[in-house]
Amino acid sequence: MLASWMADNKTTKWSEGLRYVQFMKNRAFHSGIKQSPYKATFGMDPRVGLSTSSLPSEIFKDINDEEDLKKVINNNNNLTPANETADDILMEEDENMVHTHTSTENKIKNSRKTAAEGLRKQAKKNEITQ
Repeated sequence: MLASWMADNKTTKWSEGLRYVQFMKNRAFHSGIKQSPYKATFGMDPRVGLSTSSLPSEIFKDINDEEDLKKVINNNNNLTPANETADDILMEEDENMVHTHTSTENKIKNSRKTAAEGLRKQAKKNEITQ
């Protein structure tokens, strides 16, 4: 894989391609754990590009380059309702973070259970065939 990356990018600096190759391998489906190593570790599929981000689709459909993205970010930062105080916003963000953290922890635990079960089944199948 690394050699292919080097050829595609016309470079001899293999170390520059390691992160890309590692990411490709970690997001590929693994038959033993019945999911990608990334999902087994983090409890979710890797996010690639804006379409897999948490941005609503009506926002990212008009983004074509970095300048458009910067405009969206700047506009979003300036959209604080007049009746909300900074404390209200921070408290709401904290509540969302706690909920998100708990949800993510549960997804990670479930993904790791699935991975462990897949490896047990694979090991049992290997015992039978040997």
